[in-house]
Amino acid sequence: MSFLRRIDLVAEIAYKSRTNFLRIKNSSRAMTPRLPPHSTVTIKTDVDRFYVGDIIAFRNPVNRFDSTPLLREVIAGPGSLIEGEGGDSSFTLEDNQYWVASRQPDEVDSQTFGPINADDHIMGRAVHCSTMRH
Repeated sequence: MSFLRRIDLVAEIAYKSRTNFLRIKNSSRAMTPRLPPHSTVTIKTDVDRFYVGDIIAFRNPVNRFDSTPLLREVIAGPGSLIEGEGGDSSFTLEDNQYWVASRQPDEVDSQTFGPINADDHIMGRAVHCSTMRH
């Protein structure tokens, strides 16, 4: 192996080891068809900001004793105006607050529990989904 290839290999290992990942088994139908049930989702945990369209993993804000993370899609971020049904109430998301939604109408999301605070609840961004069983 050449000297330059060894340097590349060492640099790649060092880069990958500093990035944190978490694997979550998804058993929910909340994000079907984007995330099928019985899949494994890889979460990147060292993310500082989330964008509309990202799927995030977060701790249930209603039931802190539930250890199963929820997976939902970000539909609004800091500075976004959220209007209630019928336009009777509205508020603006503060720094580090995100509004999340499920793809299925019967699943809990920000309509149920309100905005998610990134510092308190969000674990990371989904970067890969695998449906293969080994």
